[in-house]
Amino acid sequence: MKLTEITAGAYYLSGATNLGVVATPGGGAVLIDTGQDKDQAKRLLKACEAAGLTPRAIINTHGHADHFGGNEYLARKTGVPTYAPPFEEAFITYPYLEPFYLFSGARPIAPLQTKWLLAGPSRVEQIIEGGTLEVEGLAFQVLSFPGHAHGQVALGWGEVLYCADALFGGDVLARYGLPYATDVGAQIQSIKRLQATKFKHYLPGHGPLTDDIRPLCVANLDAIERGLQAVLQATSSTSETTKVVTKASQALGIVMINIPQYYLFKSIIKAYLSYLVEEGQVVFTLEENRLLWQRV
Repeated sequence: MKLTEITAGAYYLSGATNLGVVATPGGGAVLIDTGQDKDQAKRLLKACEAAGLTPRAIINTHGHADHFGGNEYLARKTGVPTYAPPFEEAFITYPYLEPFYLFSGARPIAPLQTKWLLAGPSRVEQIIEGGTLEVEGLAFQVLSFPGHAHGQVALGWGEVLYCADALFGGDVLARYGLPYATDVGAQIQSIKRLQATKFKHYLPGHGPLTDDIRPLCVANLDAIERGLQAVLQATSSTSETTKVVTKASQALGIVMINIPQYYLFKSIIKAYLSYLVEEGQVVFTLEENRLLWQRV
């Protein structure tokens, strides 16, 4: 596979997860995320070599396995340092945390310990905060867009914003129904702030490159609103969490075909419930050893 040029010096490798590449002075490259596993990392390395670029650093936007799973291979092959946001750094250093929290803080069952949720560990040499980040002679804008992941960032370089999973492409929304969220309120605010940015080109972590982010922002906000309405409908009568998950999935037409999908969707629904509680639209009670949810 070849790198696709966005503007002079800014590239990406398309795939299940889009990976950014920005050329440095002297033929180097800063990699923005590394994909699911060593296979995607190998494709990224070969694409860089074909373009005459040598990786000099990795910047991870957040700590989900499909965005840093190639770190271990690339760090071993090239020795490049890794940069990541605070909090997300913990998941990159200790990837077991992802399946661990999805299984409610208990030892996860085997289907949650596959490469889709459990990447290899890698070392993070530098924590990145918001503002300007100088890497290998390049100045990146680090923009905080939490919600999908607690400490997620996007990287701006010149006219390009590598927006990670601050929002999702239309095909992804159609396939999965809801954008994954850990904090729905933060996710909504991040999308609204993203909508107000003035970059010329936007590359989501999943979905095609676009020059107009506004329709995609609207599509993501609409998907979130559908999710909120489905959860409100599911709590119109007092329901346990598993019942809310079942009712909401049915309302959204979502059919879960494997264990990881079930636990990811359950995690999303919990995020929606938490948000609705904060908004005063849902209340919870503990009765007869059951946590119950009820729409106000």
